[in-house]
Amino acid sequence: MAAEYLELSRNILELSRKDLEAIDYWISILQTAGTDGFLKGGFIRDKVANRVKGMTLIPNDFDILVTGKIHSVLQAAIRNDAEVIERRRRKGTPVFKYKVPGFEDITFETGVAMGAVANYDTADFESIRSDDAKNTDLNVNAMSIHLIPGKISLFDPLDAVGSITRGEVSLNDWHSLYRNPENVLRAFRVTDRIDCKLTKKTLNIFSTHAHVVGKIKRPFLDSQIIPLIDSPNASQIWLQMKILGITRYLTGGGIATLNQAREVFKP
Repeated sequence: MAAEYLELSRNILELSRKDLEAIDYWISILQTAGTDGFLKGGFIRDKVANRVKGMTLIPNDFDILVTGKIHSVLQAAIRNDAEVIERRRRKGTPVFKYKVPGFEDITFETGVAMGAVANYDTADFESIRSDDAKNTDLNVNAMSIHLIPGKISLFDPLDAVGSITRGEVSLNDWHSLYRNPENVLRAFRVTDRIDCKLTKKTLNIFSTHAHVVGKIKRPFLDSQIIPLIDSPNASQIWLQMKILGITRYLTGGGIATLNQAREVFKP
């Protein structure tokens, strides 16, 4: 099974290379299932070639293929990650090396201990959040590509991977929340402010540079989001969505409160 996944990932990455020949940096998100069912995420780097390769590793216990490719808006984040590793080396701080079951011949390096991510526990939720806030080395600026039958949907892994690794929501639960992934925000992680604009057909997500970075189609908006906002227990649901990171995910980071959501989502 691992060999089949690897071959599939190579085929996909070959297509991606043809599309993005001008981009020098490649990144993937390492996601492997631990024995506790949590996922670990991190950058995969090929140090021999001194550049990021498109190698993709597959979770042992899940049938989802996760890979990544770099958009120009993310290149700085990747360079920063390389600088973190070099800075750690100069200071004598550990650079974490890890191997993945089934791919023992490949060693990966990162500035972040993947083991710490894998050990997140729901009971320790508050301390995890405060630790995250202090850890400037966390690798969160990346794009993941979730392969769904007949679809390739782009998602920001920050919230999805974060909530899964913290044990707040299982991978299956996450996918059940997005039964129609093609209708959900295709979000690029960007560092500038994001604005939303509602049209007759979509909710468009704009960066401050006026690039459209995401869209939510109105059928999904009207059938899934607006009824939630109008429901009698909307505040309770909204709070739960905030805990899971879904509110930021759906709104592109531009909406923080239920009232703001009502203003943007309601025509």
